[in-house]
Amino acid sequence: MKAKIFVSCNSGLNFINHEDDIVVINDRIALNDYDVYYLNKDINLINLYQRLRVVKRNVKVLPPEYDYLVNEINNNLGDYDVYVYLVNKNDNEYINMVKKIRDDLNINFDIIPVNKISYPLLIDSKEALKMYKQDVSLKTIKDYLNLDFKYKILFYSPENDKYNNIVINYENDLTDDKSKIYEYSKSSISQVKVNKKDNHISYILKNILHEIENKDFKLFLMYTYENSTYLKYLIDKIKEHYPNLDDVDIIPMPIEFSSKVGYNSIGIGYVINNR
Repeated sequence: MKAKIFVSCNSGLNFINHEDDIVVINDRIALNDYDVYYLNKDINLINLYQRLRVVKRNVKVLPPEYDYLVNEINNNLGDYDVYVYLVNKNDNEYINMVKKIRDDLNINFDIIPVNKISYPLLIDSKEALKMYKQDVSLKTIKDYLNLDFKYKILFYSPENDKYNNIVINYENDLTDDKSKIYEYSKSSISQVKVNKKDNHISYILKNILHEIENKDFKLFLMYTYENSTYLKYLIDKIKEHYPNLDDVDIIPMPIEFSSKVGYNSIGIGYVINNR
């Protein structure tokens, strides 16, 4: 079965090579009631983070407007057996809008609510495309897309380093009480309580590398500042551990994460292949 998949841009698809049969749909970012932008169209994440470091705001992520979404879907219609929309299962407004578009356009449209965002969603959209081509049942595809146990992201938030212009000795900087570590797994973000001596960027690296040992994995990094020395540190250490690993994807951190873990944060995560 030939499918075309639509997925929210917070998956990081804009920054990674992907199949033509996967389409990025831009979310909107609201800085207040008046400053509302389409992500990657009116403003990109890096410019957004530059602004938020100067003036901190409670940023909201909004679904696209109805007319915008209809236009994007119409522009991507073609010779397909089915169209698929992966949408956050907690966003009822978005789900109902996609259902209305499906009915208005009268097309074969599978709407699949999912419980994850960002890079794990990107990997799942690629896998879903393969499953449709193999004529796997819709129930099996839905069940696979909502597995919670095969991914994790750890974030290091250097609270004392306002602009992420790092001039530190990584290995010795082990006593920073202000820095925080967060975990995204099972569809939620929570702070990780660690001993004072572990409150350091090396903690998230060692934890992730330990969990992917001897597994079929896809590793990725997230940043809020593309010239971050923390990012360079993680890249260098990963190369030391996996010298033959050359396909680590590096993407800007979705605002859904950074708004909770900090606009100067760095992230490392994995997705395990369970098929």
